[in-house]
Amino acid sequence: MQVLEARWRLFGHVLRRDRNIPANKAMLFYFSDNKRARGRPQTTLPITLNNDLKKLVATKLELTTQTDLDTLRPWPTGHVYAS
Repeated sequence: MQVLEARWRLFGHVLRRDRNIPANKAMLFYFSDNKRARGRPQTTLPITLNNDLKKLVATKLELTTQTDLDTLRPWPTGHVYAS
C-alpha cells in the first residue's frame, strides 16, 4: 500500500508543477500519436497508474489519453484506494 500511495503522491507532485518541466513534457509526449517502439510494451508510469485507477473505489476514471490526464490534473490528493 505504501508503494501505491507514494506513486500517486509523485504523480500529483508532477501534475502540480509547471507544464514546461521535463516530467510533464514526457507525459504529453507519451499520450501523443507518435509511433511506439517495437517489442514488448514497457511498464511505464501511465500504464501503472491506469491499472491503479481501475482498482480505485467508486470511480470509472482511466489514464489512457491526454484528456484523461487533464481530467486528473485538478484532483486533490488523499483519495481512498482499494486494497
